[in-house]
Amino acid sequence: MVLRGGHPPGWAQAGLGVFLALASLHAPELPAAAADLLESAQVRVHDVGSGVVEQGVPQGDGSHLFASLSLALIASREDCRWHGRLINLAAATSPERAVELSLALPVARDGLVWGDDIRRTRAVGAREVFENTMPSSAGREGFVARYPFACVWGETGGIAIANPIDEPRILRLAYDGASQELRATWSLGLSPATAKFPNHARVEAMVFDIDPAWGFRSAAERFIAMQPEAFTVRAPRQGIWMPFTQIDRVDRPEDFGFAFHEYHPNVSIAHNEANSISSLIYTEPVVHWLNLPPGVERTYLGYMGHLATLADAKASSLISSGCFEPNGTFTHGFHVFPWADGARTPTNPDPDVARTPRAPANRFDEEWATISGAPEGNDGAYFDSFEGWEMDRLNHRRDHWAGVDWPLTFDRDGRLAYPNMFHAYEFAREVAARLHPARQLTMANTAPYRFCWTTAWLDVMGIETNWGTGEELNPPPLPERDWVRTLAGAKPYCYLQNVPFDQFRGAKVEGYFEQCLFHGFFPSFFSHDAANDPYWENAALCNEDRAVFLRFLPAIRRVAEAGWRPVTGVRSDNAAVLVERFGERDALHLTLMNTSGSPQRASLSVDPALVTGLGICSAYDLQTLEMLGQTPPTAPGDALMLDVEMAPRQVRAVRLLSEAATFTDGTAASHEASLIARMASESHRGHEAEYVEALWRAAGEAALVRSLRQQLGDGTEVTLQGPRTGLPGQTLRVTGSVSVSDVTLFLAGREVAHAEGDSLAMPAGAARGDVFQLRAQFSSSRAHGVRFFTVRVASPLEISGLPRRVVYRDERALTFEVQNNSGEPQDMAVTVTPPAGLIAEPAAAPLSLAAGERQSVVTLLAADAPGEVSAELVITVRGAGLRAEVSVPVHRLGPEASLTRGDDVVVEVDSVFGGYSARPLNDGVTDTRGVAWDEAAWAAAEAMAPHAATFTFPSPRLIREVTVWWALDGGRLWSSRQFRVDVQRGDGTWVTLAEREDSAPRERDVVAFDPVPALAVRILQPTGGGPPERPGIMWISEVEAR
Repeated sequence: MVLRGGHPPGWAQAGLGVFLALASLHAPELPAAAADLLESAQVRVHDVGSGVVEQGVPQGDGSHLFASLSLALIASREDCRWHGRLINLAAATSPERAVELSLALPVARDGLVWGDDIRRTRAVGAREVFENTMPSSAGREGFVARYPFACVWGETGGIAIANPIDEPRILRLAYDGASQELRATWSLGLSPATAKFPNHARVEAMVFDIDPAWGFRSAAERFIAMQPEAFTVRAPRQGIWMPFTQIDRVDRPEDFGFAFHEYHPNVSIAHNEANSISSLIYTEPVVHWLNLPPGVERTYLGYMGHLATLADAKASSLISSGCFEPNGTFTHGFHVFPWADGARTPTNPDPDVARTPRAPANRFDEEWATISGAPEGNDGAYFDSFEGWEMDRLNHRRDHWAGVDWPLTFDRDGRLAYPNMFHAYEFAREVAARLHPARQLTMANTAPYRFCWTTAWLDVMGIETNWGTGEELNPPPLPERDWVRTLAGAKPYCYLQNVPFDQFRGAKVEGYFEQCLFHGFFPSFFSHDAANDPYWENAALCNEDRAVFLRFLPAIRRVAEAGWRPVTGVRSDNAAVLVERFGERDALHLTLMNTSGSPQRASLSVDPALVTGLGICSAYDLQTLEMLGQTPPTAPGDALMLDVEMAPRQVRAVRLLSEAATFTDGTAASHEASLIARMASESHRGHEAEYVEALWRAAGEAALVRSLRQQLGDGTEVTLQGPRTGLPGQTLRVTGSVSVSDVTLFLAGREVAHAEGDSLAMPAGAARGDVFQLRAQFSSSRAHGVRFFTVRVASPLEISGLPRRVVYRDERALTFEVQNNSGEPQDMAVTVTPPAGLIAEPAAAPLSLAAGERQSVVTLLAADAPGEVSAELVITVRGAGLRAEVSVPVHRLGPEASLTRGDDVVVEVDSVFGGYSARPLNDGVTDTRGVAWDEAAWAAAEAMAPHAATFTFPSPRLIREVTVWWALDGGRLWSSRQFRVDVQRGDGTWVTLAEREDSAPRERDVVAFDPVPALAVRILQPTGGGPPERPGIMWISEVEAR
C-alpha cells in the first residue's frame, strides 16, 4: 500500500467565516502509516446553504480563514486521534448553518481492497466511490455509515479510519477511487441553541494500521481493543431472553437456558437469583403511547385536545419530552396494536430536558422512577423499542437542543435537527453510569438496528423478529447478522421469534437454533403478535421444543461465553464453509457453517499463533463429540490442519483443546481430568450430555477421548457406531472398538429405557418424528466413558427428496429417494400417479433395497393434453406388508403463463432484507392483499447500492414484454423511481432494452419492446433509485415476462 503525500495545487478562499488552527504532536511510537497519513491529510468544509466547498492541508501552527478548527494530533503506542472543533464565526449574520466537514487521508488506489464487512470485499476501481451505508433522514444525501469504521488494504499494509463508538455522529465513510483518498465526512449543524457548545461542533477521528492478511476483521479487532470500556462484557451468565412470563411458572425451566428476564410487573426475584437469571425491569423510554377513547378523532387536533385533558406523569413527560417535526408539531402516528389503540410519539429521554411548571417531570424522570423503584434483587433495566418506531427520524424541537451533548445535524433540506436516536443514547449513557457501579446491567430490544453506536452503553442486545411463515426458514441475510455480531463484539445478543407458532415447527425450529449457533446468538420466542398467546405460556409448545433447546443451548452458551473474536486465525479451503472464532487459547472455539444446499468437505488451516505453547490440539464437535480429522504441525510455524464434513446448511461448533490432560494408572492429573470425573458422575445420575454443563461435556469428553488414545497405545482410537433412525420396537445397537457395558434411551430429557450390554429396544409407542438420545457406556481394561447418539423415529419405508411443489412448462424430470428402514431386505413396487392431463414415465417400477439402503428414483412428467394443469401427484411405495405414500402439488404451466415461472428458472437477487426471500418473485401471485408480508414480495437489503433481480432460463426464450408488480405494504405501493430492463443474449452479453423513471406510486410497470431471444432477464435499480421515501430499497412482488 502506498501513501500519497504532497499538497493540492491550491484551494478556494470563499470566505465561509470560519477559522482553522492546528496543533500537531509527534511521537516516535506513533504507527508510521497512520502518522504519515495525518501529516498529509486534507480538511474540507462544505457549507450546505451556499454550496461553497473549501479545502486545505492542516499545517503545524498555521491557520486558514475559511474555518475555525482546533485540531490536535494525539499520538500513543496504540493509535492516533484527530480532534476537530468547528466554530461559526459568522453567527451574527448566519446563526444557523448546515456544514459537512471532511477529513481525507491520501492513499494510492493501485492494488487496493475495500472491506464492506468481515466477509465481503471489493477491488478498488479508478472511478468508484466505495461505501457501506444505510438510509437516514439526516445528512445532505440521506445515508449514514453502516459501521463506525472503514478500511482499505494492499499487499503490504492497511489503514482504517473510525469515529469513536461512544461519540455518535451523523457520519459517512468512504474510499474515493478517483481522488484516491480514504474519507470521513460528518454532517454537522451549528446553532446558538446548543447551550453546552453554542455555535460550534466537535468531531474526532481514529486512524490506525491494520493487518492486511485479515483486512476488515483486523480493523474490527483493533477498533474493539482501542475502546475496551465500550465492549466490556458485564453479563455474569449468558443465555436466552424471557419476555414477561414469570420463569418459575414454566415446567422445568432449567432445560431452556434462561439468562435475561424482561419483566413488568410479574417476576420471581428469588427464583431468578437462585438460577443465575438477570431480572431486568421493563421501560420504554423512547416512545409515548396514548390510547384515544372512542369518539376522539384520529387527527392531530383530536390528539392534542385529548392530551390537554390529562394531568398524569405520562402526559407531563410527553409535553416536556415529545419530539417535533419541522413545523413545530409533535411527530406522531395513529395505530392499532394489541397493546395500544391511539397515538404514538417519539420522546426525548435525555436527563437534561428542561422541567417546567406545566411539565415538572421529563421522560427520563418517569423512566428512572421505574428503574430506581424496582424490587430488591433487581439486576438492571430493560429498554424496549430502543432503535424502533420513529427513532430514525430527526427532532426539530429547539428547546431540546439546549441539553444535547453531541452536535446537531441537518435534514436533506438543510434544516438543523438532532437525531432522535442520539437522545436515546444520552438516556442509556446516564442509566448505565448509575447502574454499572452496582454491577447492574442495561438491555435493549431492537438494538443494534439502524445505527452503529448502540454498543457503548448496552450490556445485552436483541430484537423481536420473524423468520418466516412459509415452508422454509427465512433468517436475516448473512451481512445483517455479521453486522450485529461485529457491533456487539463479545456481548450477548438474543432473538425473540414473533411468528404464528403453528407455522414455525419442527425443522424450522431446529434451523433457527442452528443458524444462531454460528454467530453465538441466543434463540427464544415471544408471541405471534408481540402481545397475546405467548409461547412460554403454552406448555405443549415448550415440551415439543424442549429437546431442541437441550441439544443446542449448551453449545451456543459455550461459544458465546468464550467470546466472539473478529480475527478467526483460521482459513477454509472451501468458500461454502464459513468459520467464526470464539475465545482464546485454552477456551478456543470455532463455529462452522455450510452455506450450500449440498454436503461439503473443507480443510481448515489454523494459524500457529492461536495454538503456540498449547501442544498439538484436538478438535471435537461440541454436540456430537465427534473428533475432527487433523494433521498436526510438523515443524514450528506450520499450521494445524482440520478436516470437516458438513451436511447441507449444517452449522457445527468445535472446541480445540490442548494435550495437557493425561492419566496415570487411571488417576486424574489435570484440571481437565477432574472435569471428566464430574461429567461422568452426572452421566451416571441419568443426565444426558446435552443437559450437563457444556464445560464438563466439552472439556471432559474431549480430554477423556484423548487420554483413551494415549492409554490404548499405538494410535488406537475409540470408535463407536450407533443408529441414526429406529422403528417402534426395533433393536437399537451400538458397536465399535471398545466394549459397550450399558445403553440408556432419553426423550426430552427423561430416561425411557435402559439395558445392560450394547442394545435395547425402541419403545413400542414411539411416534414417528420423535427424537431420542441414546447414551452408551463403553470401557476397556484401562479406561471407560460415554458416547451419545441422536436417533429419529422413522417409518419402515420413507419417501424423501421431493420439492415442496413442482412447477414446469413442458417436461420435468422428478427425482426422489426411497429408504428401507424396516431392518429387513424389501422387494417393493413404486407407483407414480399423476393428475389428469399429465403422464409419468415410468409410472410404475420395481425396487429392491437392503436393510437401511436408500435409492433414487427418477420419473419424467409430460403433458397428456394441452393446457394448464394444477393438482396433486401421488407417489406410493409398497413392500411386504409395508406401504408409504406422499403427494406433491404439481402445476403444469399453460402457454400464456409468464416465462419467468417454473422450477427450471433460476432466480437470483443482489441482496435480501431481513425476513424476506426471492421466492415470491415468480410464484404467480400478483394480488397480494391478505398474503403474509414475507410471502408477498421480495425486498432488497436497504443500502446505497444498485439492486437487481435476475431470471435465468434453461435455454433462450423469445421475450416481447416484461411486467414488474411492485410491493403493496402498509396500505401503500412501493414502486421504484428508477429501473431498467436488461436481457442476456445467448453469447452472455447484456443489453438494456428499456429504462423507466417515475416518482408516482404505481401498482405495476409494463415494458414492451420488439421480440428478442433472451437467456436471462434482469430488473436493475440504480443506486438510490428506490421509492422516494426509501431510495435505498427495491421492493417487488412479481416479475412477469411474455
